[in-house]
Amino acid sequence: MQQLTKIVSVILLIFSGLQFACTKNKPVQPFFPGDYPGKVSYTIAGNSLTLSNEAITGEWGITDNSVFLKSVTNKYDGQTVNLEDVLLFAIELDGGKQLTNLDFKLKIQT
Repeated sequence: MQQLTKIVSVILLIFSGLQFACTKNKPVQPFFPGDYPGKVSYTIAGNSLTLSNEAITGEWGITDNSVFLKSVTNKYDGQTVNLEDVLLFAIELDGGKQLTNLDFKLKIQT
């Protein structure tokens, strides 16, 4: 649970930074066309983490000590995109070997 709390802290820090970056400087064309979507809130239940504001909800999960994005829901139109089988990123090493988000494991404290 302590490791999950650290992960939540890092993810919230990233979302907070993105939120600050998107609201600090007003672009010529609006970045987000609707009303301000509000602050991010989170819930943790078992191996699931949900980050949400008034516009979007993202659900993250942990399986085999790997963090993955389960789904993203647009709250304005109710559409949900299932991302459980989508790789979030891949790092290609010399020689062509690739490491994806599923290759990175959480260290479990025993």
